[in-house]
Amino acid sequence: MGRALLISLPFLIATYRKLHALSMLLAEISVKPEWAGSYNHAVRRVIAEVIPVVSIIGIMLMITALSSRILPPTNLLALVLVAAAVLVLVLWQRFVKLHSRLQIALRETLAETPDENH
Repeated sequence: MGRALLISLPFLIATYRKLHALSMLLAEISVKPEWAGSYNHAVRRVIAEVIPVVSIIGIMLMITALSSRILPPTNLLALVLVAAAVLVLVLWQRFVKLHSRLQIALRETLAETPDENH
């Protein structure tokens, strides 16, 4: 379980970052200065911060529901989740760079032309 969580952390962080970018765009499009007035910036910021957090919580609940049969007991699960949170805080930049390298490698692999011999 711990290894699977560690392997999936870069992808969860990438998902969070993509959701954050999307929520910033949605906040920019949906909140008009005429509507929010002097609170325009604050309302946009709240929307941009709430959408990714709620989405990640939803994703985590779905993962938990789908893997409830193989998850460890509640106490151990709580310990693993706390350890994962600490890892995310400590290794955030490394996970972002790792995901970027993996994404570049995938794009390069897909862009290669297949060998004519195979």
